Amino acid sequence: MNLINELLPDEILRDIFSQTQTHDFDFLGRQTVLENTRVAAAISHVSQRWRDVALAHHHLWTYIPYRNGNIAKVSENIKRSGPLPLSLYIWLDREDPAGLAIIRQHLSRAQHLSICADEHNTDYLQSVLCSHTAPLLESLSFTFHGKEDIMAAVSVPYLPVAPWYPKDIQTIRFQVLRRLRITGIELRKQVDVFSSPLGLTSVVLEGMTPVPPIIATSASTLTSLTLVSPCFEVHLDGPIVLPALQSLVVYGDEHGLIAAILRAPNLKSLGCYSAIPSQLAPSLAHLACRWHAAPVDSLERMSFGTWQPDAGLPIPCVPPPIFHTFPNVMTLHITGSSIVLLQAWSASLGWFTKAGGFPWPKLASIQVDDERLRALLVKEIGMTDRKEIANIVELTTNITM
Repeated sequence: MNLINELLPDEILRDIFSQTQTHDFDFLGRQTVLENTRVAAAISHVSQRWRDVALAHHHLWTYIPYRNGNIAKVSENIKRSGPLPLSLYIWLDREDPAGLAIIRQHLSRAQHLSICADEHNTDYLQSVLCSHTAPLLESLSFTFHGKEDIMAAVSVPYLPVAPWYPKDIQTIRFQVLRRLRITGIELRKQVDVFSSPLGLTSVVLEGMTPVPPIIATSASTLTSLTLVSPCFEVHLDGPIVLPALQSLVVYGDEHGLIAAILRAPNLKSLGCYSAIPSQLAPSLAHLACRWHAAPVDSLERMSFGTWQPDAGLPIPCVPPPIFHTFPNVMTLHITGSSIVLLQAWSASLGWFTKAGGFPWPKLASIQVDDERLRALLVKEIGMTDRKEIANIVELTTNITM
């Protein structure tokens, strides 16, 4: 340690310190900001020289977590961050004026802002959306307690919130906003805030938030779109075409709303998930049929899954048009523990193979998350004339919906 202290110049130490933190994320999560602040504090207590270098290295202190009124610590880290843009994670309780004050005071310096609030506290929405002071904001996330991740948002009953807004609301001009996430919050009139051209690249929306006004303004730039339990009225002259979209993930869309309003001609990855297999089949059918006239030749990966037990339900039908609509699939990922769902896909692949040709000639990998399901799929496919297809079935781990 003494040799390192003596030989390494300050600029190299600063670079090493920066590499110990996580800077690559779509939306700032609580664990990321807590770990980054913990690392900064730990580095500053190794030795006096390290402490001097760390305290003068503003980048180390730009991650700011707020919870339970820790104003002193927040103020200290913001001071150490110097003039640099901030990454703020704000956890708001039902009554939390201190947290709201931090948002109002430091929004102009925020580069990444994630707010996780009590469902009864929506004052922060006015603080953010009625402001003209977020010129550096690149990612913005609104969630409620208990809905911090996608599966939580899907599993917890939806509690729409329509916050009060002044009639003369002035829309914020997000100059560099690229990533937007809204879960558990019903934005209707307030969605006008995002109606001006933004150039968003990644969007996550849940529930009643109107999808078309948000994504239409970023149609030419949007590359990643995740929609959770979409439920909205559609009044469009025609579908919204997203030529840049690479990844589309949809949870709980058995009514086919997304298939009706969107077209993604250059899509590479598609994920489709529902609570039970009988709800998943209609969602797939809507996509396959509505997009059938213009097959998505670019699609390489398809993922499907359910998150509730089968409960003895009958095997759903995999819509045959799906093999024509997405003809060049290379990877099929079936997640969850649904034997019913896997039997449906096994039967479909087996039937088409017996009928004279494997439906996806470029398929190189079939991934499942459960060993029982992998064995079942190998058995089902092995009973067909294309036994070699069983060799591409893989057991995967740590892949989430």
